[in-house]
Amino acid sequence: MSIASFSRAAISDIQPDVIIVGAGPAGLVVASELLESGQTVVVLESGGTARDEKLDALNEVEVSGQPRAPQDTVRCRVLGGASALWTGRCGMLDPLDFDERPWLSHSGWPFGQDELRPYYHRSSRYLGIRPMVAPEDALSLFRQSFDTPPWNPAVFDPVLWQFSEARSDHGELIRQFAAASIADAEGVGVLQHSGAPKAVNLATHLRAPLEASKNVHVFTHANVSEIVVDAEGRVTAVEAQTMEGEALVARAPCIVLAAGGIENARLLLASRSRVENGLGNHKDQVGRYLTDHMFVQVGQYSGRAGTEIRRRMGSRWHPNGHFREVYALGLRPTNAIQRSERLLNASLHIVEFGKKSSAISALGSALRSLKANRDPASLMALAAAFARPLGLAEGAYDRFVAKRPPLNLPDETVIGCIVEQELNPESRITLSEQKNWLGQPLAKIDWRFSEIEYETSRFITEAFLGELDRLGIARPERPAWLDEGFDAWKAPLIDLAHPSCATRMSSNPDSGVVDENCKVHGVDGLYVIGSSVFATNGHMNPTNTIVALALRLSDHLKLKKKPAELRSVDNRPLRLGFVGAGHRVATVYQPVVKALGDDVEVVGAVAGSDQGAARIRSETGWDAFTDVSDFVSSKHPELIVVVIPPDAIDDQYPKYIGLDVPLLFETPFAWNEIAGRKLLKRINSKRMLVGVAEQFPFFPEAQLRQKLIESGQLGHITQVDNNKAIYDYHAMAVLRTHLGRGRRPKRAQGMISAHTKLLRGTIVLEDGGVISHDYSPAYFDQTFKADGQVLVIGDAGWIAGDRVIFERHGGAPLCSSISRTMDGDDLASLSVQTPDGEMLWENPYRGYHLSDEQIAVSEVLRGMVAAVRNAGVPPYRPEDALTDVELMATMQYSASRDSRFIAFPPASVHEKARRKAMSSLRKLASKTSVK
Repeated sequence: MSIASFSRAAISDIQPDVIIVGAGPAGLVVASELLESGQTVVVLESGGTARDEKLDALNEVEVSGQPRAPQDTVRCRVLGGASALWTGRCGMLDPLDFDERPWLSHSGWPFGQDELRPYYHRSSRYLGIRPMVAPEDALSLFRQSFDTPPWNPAVFDPVLWQFSEARSDHGELIRQFAAASIADAEGVGVLQHSGAPKAVNLATHLRAPLEASKNVHVFTHANVSEIVVDAEGRVTAVEAQTMEGEALVARAPCIVLAAGGIENARLLLASRSRVENGLGNHKDQVGRYLTDHMFVQVGQYSGRAGTEIRRRMGSRWHPNGHFREVYALGLRPTNAIQRSERLLNASLHIVEFGKKSSAISALGSALRSLKANRDPASLMALAAAFARPLGLAEGAYDRFVAKRPPLNLPDETVIGCIVEQELNPESRITLSEQKNWLGQPLAKIDWRFSEIEYETSRFITEAFLGELDRLGIARPERPAWLDEGFDAWKAPLIDLAHPSCATRMSSNPDSGVVDENCKVHGVDGLYVIGSSVFATNGHMNPTNTIVALALRLSDHLKLKKKPAELRSVDNRPLRLGFVGAGHRVATVYQPVVKALGDDVEVVGAVAGSDQGAARIRSETGWDAFTDVSDFVSSKHPELIVVVIPPDAIDDQYPKYIGLDVPLLFETPFAWNEIAGRKLLKRINSKRMLVGVAEQFPFFPEAQLRQKLIESGQLGHITQVDNNKAIYDYHAMAVLRTHLGRGRRPKRAQGMISAHTKLLRGTIVLEDGGVISHDYSPAYFDQTFKADGQVLVIGDAGWIAGDRVIFERHGGAPLCSSISRTMDGDDLASLSVQTPDGEMLWENPYRGYHLSDEQIAVSEVLRGMVAAVRNAGVPPYRPEDALTDVELMATMQYSASRDSRFIAFPPASVHEKARRKAMSSLRKLASKTSVK
């Protein structure tokens, strides 16, 4: 059915299974996901297909608390909702945002970030972005020379944003400037974020499939006034008004309220035909805990000043086929700092204002304009670009050599802090006595700030200015509010149009409105979706999380209706193949494949001989081949795991790059750093998706250690040691994961015992962190934990093997041990007592009786499957594996040079030539001595 205006005639013959109220990002995504569900769906949108002042007037609110941005600027009633006017900045909530934080009342979601991560990946297809990259990977993925020296990792972690892009043309990839001055339009200039030239409007993006659908019906100009329930508390219908004021009823057993962060709460409160205080409000929770974001100015540069900051915190590029994906890096206080200083989550980023683009961008625009119309203005623009030869040279170097965006020429650059809000039940939405032109009550908004938001802003500002001094970067003028207190800080602030948490998600109806499935507590069939269901709002822009939650709700609705028909292109098994038919494939990977269940389907394996093929058929039941090209052409695998003898990898791995199929290489990635660099160069030149099956960071103990580290309860991690626990490059993988793979090594030292051949090494990072490595050649006679331990040292606690010590303010340290809970021969969980209570790692493969190594391989393979499905990042990248090999080589070079420190990465050709020359000199000296 085509999109139609709401009327009695239009809806008279439709009997929907689901009614969706609102056609913004949340409502349109749910409708789109239900296209193939077999359910009849009606979408009721208040706006039309284009903005209308009369309809936008329905967004009017009464403000009784902190001032809000002008509603006609930041909200619109139109098909597409907020996606019709947003600027496209996207990111993920941090794992910490989902946790219960003892220093913050009401914190915590009913589930963790892991639950949303696959939906974040799926949301990229709707929003015109790449699947989300974890911020910790950004430091290495987008690293440039100006990132050295690094920000202090004891204070700041990276924040990563992408920019939604509607790719209707191949114009400039970066919006040069925000659209308004920071002082214009009552301060809403800060709402404009530099990014892609045009963000996705979901009404445009999804219009064709919705119009072609036979089961989804979209009605515009449908102004819902009431959600109707029966005497038993089951939702039955919605009442809505046409533009002419006629009241109509649309009935369905399932209603999804997707009207926006303010309207969701207003409509629930206004639905009073059966309940006096509104639907879902029997515990007086609807409308409470209203949060938003504010842009706190931390500093400002004029003109071309602030070059170093504009480099570090400006846009980054990442190649993706014919496009360059646009990213930006910012900063946030580490989890450990938030915990120790009792702060909220927050982030820093820049916004540039101006009109004069870089010379290279101006040249590109002039050439495109000249090609299109050849008017005199284009010639003048071309001449103006060539009149800036130095700027052209700088821009050409940036764009074509360094592969990064050229610097803009802003009038002013503003550094801002976006602060999460404390959940305050008195910060809320209620109903006003005033009415809109349809006779519906307005929302009354009492938005409030708290001292902890001020203290968080103050801490991050002082820390940032201190970092500029430490790094030798010119700092902006110190903001006056730092010295004038809470009232001066909050006086100029308005919202960023991210209203959240007013129908928050909670496991208990005493502290929220919807449950973990977004169903309203106590009302069967009624669901709410959008930023209003956020349990906490974090610092991140909300749209990506809104879409992720909408996808999760859609899966829930499909499961409720037709569980047997859920399988789709998105969740069908991935076609998996193996190269190699040895013992490891049959004994490690075959049980792993079974544990992954419907995630994968093995379509065959390639052996080196007819006998090997026969054996793999007999042991596994899989199809087997002896030629990899035949296998690929006949079975069309979507991922190949390469498990070949270690002595063949340097010769064979490069050959598989030409298969043009995503690959997972078994370790080692290469036997030496020179071969590894060549292999990585080949992977990058082909733009291949390749992962490395480095399983040691994914062993259960390592996963629990990492969970402890990321919680911040150990403070900033300053040192990690391998004390004969893990062998060779595997230890490097574990130690760097615990210290943070984005923290770059600077130099290394090594010493080899002449008697035991034991290698002892020390690696110093750019930021002062230390890795100590001490391994025994007896590794192959040991289990993972045999006769050694991994030591993790933080400034608030440490881990030594299975023992953990936590410092506690004002009390004795807490000493605890990591416990293993077994179910027969099956690992059930690992746990440790912390100052926050028990921390638990649960085996996701319980029931399959996997060993620790098989669990680790399962995690790597599952992560690689997700990367293939979503064009994402492998759990362990070739760059990571090469760094492990290079570090081992650097320690070896140091050992041959009297244990002096060697710079990282090593000058390998020089070092190998030197070692060879020294060996020749020693042989010559030996012969001379004998004579």
